[in-house]
Amino acid sequence: MIARIVANPISGGGRSMDLADRLRGHLEKIGYTASIYATQAEERFEALFDQACDLVAVIGGDGTINRVLNALPDNPPPLAIVPTGTANVLARELGLSANLEALCDWIEKGWFREMDTLLCDERRFLLMAGAGLDAEVTRRIALSRKGRWSFLSYARPILQAIRGYSFPPIKLVLDDHLITETASAVVITNVATYGGPMRIAPDADPCDGRFEVCVIRSRSALRFLLLLAHAFLFKRLPESKVQLLQGQRVALTSPEPVPLQLDGDFFKTLPVTVAMDGRKVRIVAPRSQT
Repeated sequence: MIARIVANPISGGGRSMDLADRLRGHLEKIGYTASIYATQAEERFEALFDQACDLVAVIGGDGTINRVLNALPDNPPPLAIVPTGTANVLARELGLSANLEALCDWIEKGWFREMDTLLCDERRFLLMAGAGLDAEVTRRIALSRKGRWSFLSYARPILQAIRGYSFPPIKLVLDDHLITETASAVVITNVATYGGPMRIAPDADPCDGRFEVCVIRSRSALRFLLLLAHAFLFKRLPESKVQLLQGQRVALTSPEPVPLQLDGDFFKTLPVTVAMDGRKVRIVAPRSQT
């Protein structure tokens, strides 16, 4: 059996390559022939899958996972995730950790979750798409990011976004029904967790063929931050302040430039269309997760 290990060398405080070496040893003990590939910034991964493999291990954060996802062939092999990023939203959702022994035990047992993938224009994603202030933060991060980052590294772009974002109106059409023309922010999510410890869609199921849509109308940066604080403290957003919907296809437009992030990284500005992709990806995970 063949495994490919894709590792982001700047993720996890620089320990990803050591984890990759250790994971290769563990995989070889359970019958895999494993090779290690160190990622480069903005590099495309399609060439990694010119030849078939039985397992792809990703050592990095949600952004690295997204880049691998978009390079996978049709009928992709299972993904084994070793989370070393900043937020690690997917790992939190599925109960994953950097415990290599446990990961290889799940691989041997054939334990995995079959997650829906979503499509935003031409790009696939697993977790969320956000239009508005949160995406403006990711846009500013993309402009200034160099080397290793921590949660503290986000302080400056967050403050810059809070001071400078004007909250242009967003038009939202969900499954061919007009929902609003005046949203200030929209989050389309396949998972309950947002940005790490916050939960904005506690009923989200990443395997049910639908996504959750969170519509925010407040045009105050302070109120937006208070909503996130509520999600952190109480594990859900206040129902009186947001609108939560479910669907399979969303169109977002705006008369002004509005940024959009996918899985925590800036992608593009509106307009965009987000839809269920109809494709699933298997992710190695503990059986106890539901």
